[in-house]
Amino acid sequence: MSNLKAQNQIADRLQSLIEHFVDRKMVHGIILSVHNDQMNPIIWAGAAGNLTVKQPYFLTSVAKLHLTALTMKLRLRGMLRLEDPISHYLPEALWRDLLVIRKKDYSNQISIRDLLSHRSGLPDYFQIAKGGESTLKQELFSGIDQSWSFEDLVKGIKGLKPQFIPGNKNKIYYADTNFQLLGKLIETVCAQPLEKVIDNFHIQPLALSQTYVYNDTKDRTPSPFYVGEHPIWIPKAMTSFGPVGGMVSTAHDNMVFLKAFFHGHLFQEEDIHDLKTWNPLGKGLYYGLGLAQFRKPWSWMPLGKKIVLTGHPGTSGAFAFYHEEKKLFFTGTVNQAADPTLPYQLIIKAMKVLE
Repeated sequence: MSNLKAQNQIADRLQSLIEHFVDRKMVHGIILSVHNDQMNPIIWAGAAGNLTVKQPYFLTSVAKLHLTALTMKLRLRGMLRLEDPISHYLPEALWRDLLVIRKKDYSNQISIRDLLSHRSGLPDYFQIAKGGESTLKQELFSGIDQSWSFEDLVKGIKGLKPQFIPGNKNKIYYADTNFQLLGKLIETVCAQPLEKVIDNFHIQPLALSQTYVYNDTKDRTPSPFYVGEHPIWIPKAMTSFGPVGGMVSTAHDNMVFLKAFFHGHLFQEEDIHDLKTWNPLGKGLYYGLGLAQFRKPWSWMPLGKKIVLTGHPGTSGAFAFYHEEKKLFFTGTVNQAADPTLPYQLIIKAMKVLE
């Protein structure tokens, strides 16, 4: 069989896969981009349902990879150290009383490494009570749009209960608070808004023409994502997230970025090993330094092959993962926030097609 014919067959099977995946309950649209770096390269992108292959979408937490790359680049330039406490960079009024346990303030013990690894013990600002007993996350997922400032966020965090003393090697608590603080720290180190730093370091050098920070509530370019059967459009919130969770991209642009990340084009390739200090988050997910890893649980087809994916998922259903052994890259979105396992299910099925 000719290589071209084989490629066409794989493309047809991948397209069929995502079209059937959309038929699942809650999955209304999919974008999937696949790239294989091996001798017989596979470069394919497709879409199904109510999305098109070039449709921009919200990256949500996939944008954490941008902050991770920025941090490693700044470390390479000697502008920061991972062991440095955040109190070296941020104003005291911001960090003081962020983490108080038994009336003792541990805030000045939080390091940059703690932020990257979610081992700071800081609470998650998504748990801030916005009205009555509802949390910010519950309200947003109900479609109640709202905006806030960074100062509002910090004030709200200081009203939440911390999880543990910073740097506890046996504990991890995933909190978006960590990366909001990391973003503010990067702004301080670079003396520029985070949006400008990302533009200078990533968007322009990589020619990511469809990637930007969402900052206009009238912008209808990115697709709304779903929570169950309900599309969620929360432009005020997405602008409030800033670059940490409010970035917009396409599967193509995100693929360019993901390959640059793992190929050492953004920071030294050997430094990626420093990011792979894994701590379990549960349900097959592990976290290093600004980098997530999914390991297929035994309960997911116990007789199947071992699958390890490294990258980052997003709350909106966006994903960017690399299978190092097979040199496979996957980017896109399932556009669904109600089931965080959907991206992994999709990628596993795609890998079977590629066998």
